[in-house]
Amino acid sequence: MKWDLETLKSKASIISGRIKTSKDPEKTKYLVQELTLIYSMISYLCSNDLDEKKYVTAWNVSDKEYHEKVGYLGANLGRITFRLDFLEYAEHLPVFLIVKKTIPEEDYIGLVEKFFSKFEFNLLATYNNIISNHTLHFSSRPFFDSTTLGITNYLPTFGLSYVQIAFGGEVDKITCLPHEIAHAYQFEGVDHARLEAMGYSVFREAFPHFVELSFIDFLKHTKYYKNAMNLERCFLESMSVIRELYGSEYMNTESITSADNLLYLNNHGEEIQMPDTCRFISKILACYFHDIYRTSTNGIKEIEDFNKMFRLGKEYDYVRLIPNERLIAAVKNEFNTFYQDRQSRKCFKINRNVK
Repeated sequence: MKWDLETLKSKASIISGRIKTSKDPEKTKYLVQELTLIYSMISYLCSNDLDEKKYVTAWNVSDKEYHEKVGYLGANLGRITFRLDFLEYAEHLPVFLIVKKTIPEEDYIGLVEKFFSKFEFNLLATYNNIISNHTLHFSSRPFFDSTTLGITNYLPTFGLSYVQIAFGGEVDKITCLPHEIAHAYQFEGVDHARLEAMGYSVFREAFPHFVELSFIDFLKHTKYYKNAMNLERCFLESMSVIRELYGSEYMNTESITSADNLLYLNNHGEEIQMPDTCRFISKILACYFHDIYRTSTNGIKEIEDFNKMFRLGKEYDYVRLIPNERLIAAVKNEFNTFYQDRQSRKCFKINRNVK
């Protein structure tokens, strides 16, 4: 599954024409950003080295500006504090020793399609559109950097999401595609301005992480059961590692707030940047989504309400209504379910009757 180079060149030509005729400075700015993104994808397909600094600058967002904007959002919308002291330390989580498995690309595409066909959210339509429009690209070479396993580039002018997955058949990367499709689902129909603002939200990864967890549940009923348990362990371990970092060198505290994407001083007075803060906060919310999805009759509606508010830029209003204790309970349930599944080798069944 590959992006089509000529199609991208055609879209670049269309955007270039609109830039030339545009008389609105704000619209022109967004069109230039979109064109730069398309050129980056073309450069990638042509195997040219992608200049990451140039890419970021083209979107008018420096690292400092990014953190300032995130901090501004947190300060002005009201900080939402999350406790960390209830998280277990990473070394307490069991490890599953398994032989590495691979999955052919065709089987992977079919497996994800089967998952979405059973999933209550309408991600199947999003997925099918991406497949039919040939905007999904598999490659062992990452698009952005060596640590990014997937990226979704939404082009508002065309209403299309271009998804790139750094995948060479490895089962340990199998949750990446459902995660990126969830991003594409959230981007559908948004304009340039809202798309840019979404990038600054500390909750931007919440729904995609929830979809990841749901996909892991699905895998537990397949021959990839042990792989699924390892993937879930990695998810929980990443949360525990953040606790260890924030609880010692970085902040000397046992809590984190929605504005903590800013730079902090460590014990030596050196500036330390914590890029995983957003992902961590999103994972807490993802655990909450996962919990209500499995146990509440209103779970699906509540998660869709979040998506609607996220598209409108009101996700902070949504999260502020969730009691901190409820978020903590959801994460605890995630850990407990992991242990129960490990011991019983049986997967829970979703109970829609619990309110």
